[in-house]
Amino acid sequence: MRKKSLSSEPAWRQFLASFRPQPTGYDRPILRSGQFGSTERRARRDKRRLQWQQPLSLTTPEIKPDLGPRWWSRRGLLILVGLFSLMGLWLWLMYGAFWQVQTIIQPSGLAPELVQELERWRGTNIFKLPTATLEAKLLTLDSSLASVKLSKGLPQTLKLDLELRQPALIWRAGQTLYTLDQTGLAYRAAPTLIEDQLALAAELPAVLVSDRRNLPVELGKITVRSGFISFVNQLKTELASRGIEVKAVEIDETTFSIVVLTNQPYRLLFETTRPLSAQLTTLGKILETKPEIKEYLDLRVRGWVYYR
Repeated sequence: MRKKSLSSEPAWRQFLASFRPQPTGYDRPILRSGQFGSTERRARRDKRRLQWQQPLSLTTPEIKPDLGPRWWSRRGLLILVGLFSLMGLWLWLMYGAFWQVQTIIQPSGLAPELVQELERWRGTNIFKLPTATLEAKLLTLDSSLASVKLSKGLPQTLKLDLELRQPALIWRAGQTLYTLDQTGLAYRAAPTLIEDQLALAAELPAVLVSDRRNLPVELGKITVRSGFISFVNQLKTELASRGIEVKAVEIDETTFSIVVLTNQPYRLLFETTRPLSAQLTTLGKILETKPEIKEYLDLRVRGWVYYR
């Protein structure tokens, strides 16, 4: 048996009514005095209802950005004062007259070109002085300088320390004497009018080597290999220990063969590419026999000795 609905509305209306939204608490009628709820609860409900029924604002509220501490705050002022103080200190160090070079300490007897170059930097700020560039410039102006060192003394002093090249050999080409250091570099030239070679060699601080080829020599350039200079200086020392004094050395065609002038009436001929000890051993054996040598003693050929 089919059950009959107790509602007077048709079934299809009841079905549609089930999809309608149910009323919320805000849609309920305001309770009057004496109805359900206390007065405070009713007031809160009324307030919420009024707030809910207000239309939404379509404008975005203004948001003020946080700019942080003001620039005129105490911390900002301290930073600003510090920056200006650093800038003033930098300007004083870079451009102040207190830091300009006024005193230049230099060795006596310095070449005029070097003195002129140093004076050109007087009055320059000591912090701006390019010491490395100036040292290289001084070395190019005077080839007799082995090393140059510039030191800054605050606030106004510049000190020059230098090391001179030591003469290891005197090279004669024509009527000009060139001073060579141990590396074979020619760093000084002096003309001479003395024709007597032995008299000239006695006044020189190193062994005199006369180049009969008269090849040109350029200052600041290598004239002869360092091995040749070592050979000549060692030869002078070894012969002195045997009672033979070296007066001068002559070169005819090449530096591989030299003619040594001594205090003896004869000349000695050596080969610079052969070991000096072997040639000196041969020389000692020949001198022990005391042969009659009038002109020369040739030790250049291995295992042979020629003399006249």
